[in-house]
Amino acid sequence: MTYQEYLASVDDSHQMTTSRDHIALLCEIVAGREDARLLELGSHAGLSTAALAIAAPESTVVSVDLCDTICEADRVAYWSLLGIDNIQPVEDDAGRFLRQCQLGLEPWDFIFHDAAHGDAVLPEYLTAAGMCDVLAIHDWEQLSESSQIAVRSRFKVVIESHRDSRGRQMFVGMK
Repeated sequence: MTYQEYLASVDDSHQMTTSRDHIALLCEIVAGREDARLLELGSHAGLSTAALAIAAPESTVVSVDLCDTICEADRVAYWSLLGIDNIQPVEDDAGRFLRQCQLGLEPWDFIFHDAAHGDAVLPEYLTAAGMCDVLAIHDWEQLSESSQIAVRSRFKVVIESHRDSRGRQMFVGMK
């Protein structure tokens, strides 16, 4: 199955689910990457995680979530039903996980941040920006203009997607 076929079957009507169009943008960025380190912070139901794993089957997707709305076992079972075996689940807080990664000094090829949102997590966004080649942030519109400028300034290429039906926007920065 391709990520396009998978996304065609995804119900993105839940308020916490990233829109199919935004997930497709992320999949286009990672498609076909081999041995890449992909990180998703805030996996919720695991739909975008599954799409990323399908788009980059020769890479590992690390999925970090606190399991506050959907338990990790349910996400893992869902991925297993799809036949996906390149996802490594981690039950943790996004900020704490990033701080631990910072100590390891091993960069990520791609980070998708969809955990907490807004100016309160600007330090997480800036930490992630310093640890990856590509950073995607969902709910970009929740950041103030000054915070958006601080994140944008870390990247050479910036994509700010159209707003989805709920008014949410995706940011993608590439070094």
